[in-house]
Amino acid sequence: MKRRNISEKEKLFCYMYIIYGNAKEAAVRAGYKRNPERTGARLLSARYVCKEIARLKDTLSEMGATAGLNRLAYGSVNDAVKLLREDTINSSDIDSLDLYAISEIKKPKEGCIEIKFFDRLKALEKLYLINEAKQADEHDSFYRALENSVSSLPSSEETA
Repeated sequence: MKRRNISEKEKLFCYMYIIYGNAKEAAVRAGYKRNPERTGARLLSARYVCKEIARLKDTLSEMGATAGLNRLAYGSVNDAVKLLREDTINSSDIDSLDLYAISEIKKPKEGCIEIKFFDRLKALEKLYLINEAKQADEHDSFYRALENSVSSLPSSEETA
């Protein structure tokens, strides 16, 4: 069987699938407008797409948590506000909304809608801690390299 090259749109689907973990949403985000559920399932059944997803996961695994925290910390909530105004959104448009920052939606008996968002400050705090850990690891590896180079030098007794 001839090996197929992956298109840019399919590669974008792979990235979106890693980020969202949902084939339909990944297809929508990658720009597949017609029947994104079926398109996402078809793409996931293709061997070359699965290989690309696996390759990207290996290279992006650490970045996944950071990307999610970045979306929570800096992402837009404009689409969530659209939910409050029922006259501005059709039920068919809901699939295209970015509702990642929402932690909970309630509709109490009074008829209003209550939307709770994830805590942006906690997301920023976690991003800060991840960055600090990376920097500490970089410093540790630098100091380990220095120690190794010093220990490999001949001692003063050996040179005399």
